[in-house]
Amino acid sequence: MPGNLRDYEIMLLQMADVPPCPTIGPKSTESNVLEMMIAELENITNKGEHCNFMLRDSFNNNVPHAPDRETTSDVEEALIIGRAEEKRKILSILCEAITTFSQNAILPLYGIGGIGKTTLAQLVFNDPQFQDYSQVWVHVSEMLNLNKVGNSIISQLTDETSRIADKQMLHNRLRKQFTGKSILIVLDDMWEEDPDNLNDLMTMLKLGTRRKVIVIVTTRDEAIAKIICGPTVTPYKLEILTDDMCWTIIKQKTGFKDRVDKKQLEGIGMEIAIKCGGVALAAHSLGYMLREMMSDQWESLCENYVTQLLGMSFLQYSKTPLSDRKHDKDATLFTMHDLVHDLTKEILSHQINTEGNKCRYALLTDCSSSLQLSVAFPANIKALHFRDCGKQELCGDAFSPAKCLCVLDLSECFIQKLPDCIGQLKQLRLLYAPRIQDKMIPNCITELSELNYLDLRGSKKISALPELIGDMKALVHLDLSYCYEICKLPVSFAELK
Repeated sequence: MPGNLRDYEIMLLQMADVPPCPTIGPKSTESNVLEMMIAELENITNKGEHCNFMLRDSFNNNVPHAPDRETTSDVEEALIIGRAEEKRKILSILCEAITTFSQNAILPLYGIGGIGKTTLAQLVFNDPQFQDYSQVWVHVSEMLNLNKVGNSIISQLTDETSRIADKQMLHNRLRKQFTGKSILIVLDDMWEEDPDNLNDLMTMLKLGTRRKVIVIVTTRDEAIAKIICGPTVTPYKLEILTDDMCWTIIKQKTGFKDRVDKKQLEGIGMEIAIKCGGVALAAHSLGYMLREMMSDQWESLCENYVTQLLGMSFLQYSKTPLSDRKHDKDATLFTMHDLVHDLTKEILSHQINTEGNKCRYALLTDCSSSLQLSVAFPANIKALHFRDCGKQELCGDAFSPAKCLCVLDLSECFIQKLPDCIGQLKQLRLLYAPRIQDKMIPNCITELSELNYLDLRGSKKISALPELIGDMKALVHLDLSYCYEICKLPVSFAELK
């Protein structure tokens, strides 16, 4: 299974195409629940085949979208449960790093969505240890805009609005602001995956002399954390809360101590806490939901927990702009919610790298040898992701035996040349093949009639696209970011809708 399941966001255009959530009653076994949910996920996917859907980066200006999740440094520490020990560890790591490496310390905090990364960063940010530091909090979000980040830092350090557009002028101003100062910077909610952009960001944060700059970055992605951590520290993985901690959060949000039925609810409440899976945001959300509920409703929610989660947040309005694409004026675009992304990984875990013929989603660490050496029944594989293969040259046998492949993620492979056998994957819908080193991609890629999403970003040597690319009628997303050598598009490109 791909490391970033968010890349497989489900996008539907019509609300009528969303099937109802599965009903999960008290007699349902865990296995039955999982099978029902998987059936619904497959049903949604099949529904998407019969309507014009767009992959990630889709947006409809005519519909309301999800509110921005912008964060601030403010936190009421007395209400935070279960992160005191992590805060102590983070402070210790930063203290040691800044002592050893006198000028800079960059510490990424990573973990699944809703686990409490922002909260932990807020606790550290507000610790008295940094009272003599100049402090900056920047909410980065999905689109990393270096100018926006740089200007925000300047504005917070000077208490004056900064709108510098020129990169050199921006760096000059940052250099001046950083020199001779002790600064704590938090970059919250980092999603940027491009190593070049991340390196540019790190360069920007190291400007100036005689400075002491501590940077904390929160991200869900371990790969991002590893890129930006530098030589000073190891990325810090935030672990899930204990069941008791989740139960404490729920009791806090429900006003449990003042309830007349608290003895009756003690057992069922703990069951609900266990179902939170250690995710703080789930405990908070359910706590607020349970506050106004009677005891019988608590029992019902516990029995139908997964259904409740799907009903609350399975879909959200897409909020990433797309101004240069035409689509149905009546379309409504949705994406998968962050928490459901993590839930889905859990649901599908029994089909990832399993023994026998049940394996549908393979996560492998070798792209230089045949898939048949790692998977017993490659023909059954639907999604294939290679991880940490940047030093291995991709070979065609690493994926070609998977004839029914729908998703192929080569984003962590070294691709000297995209193998010609890619044209054999007739059911392929999503192909992630960034940073190809060759000057061309195989012409046979135009034979992939089902391909919806093609990511070639960072392929700086590719000089031209196949002449028949217009034959790829199903293609709705083509990423050519940083493909600098492509100066002219084929005539048939105009046939892509």
